[in-house]
Amino acid sequence: MNAKFDMSGNAYRPTDVQEGQVLAYVQVLGEEGERLRDLAVTQESARVIGNSQWGETVLIKFRDEQDNVYCWFTGSGSGLQQGEKAVIDGTVKKHNEYQGAKETQLTRVKVKELAA
Repeated sequence: MNAKFDMSGNAYRPTDVQEGQVLAYVQVLGEEGERLRDLAVTQESARVIGNSQWGETVLIKFRDEQDNVYCWFTGSGSGLQQGEKAVIDGTVKKHNEYQGAKETQLTRVKVKELAA
């Protein structure tokens, strides 16, 4: 089994995470349409998932200190690199579950500041 790590870089013990299981404490945040403010997050990934006549669609994933996952589909990118920390605002579009993991999908995300 590959090691799994929390946001602090601490490895979970095998009794904490078994292969194919999701962390039970990861949750979705906010109600649809609610503006979430001052989320301290780390950008986990950014990848182009499609092209259209209007340009590329980029899927950006963030994670906060409590391991909650946020996803954002955008045409412009975040201006952040993988592993960079920032404070963002975003409106909850919906709550997803991807490969058994809960995610909060955001729209109208604004990167307010880079975190130290």
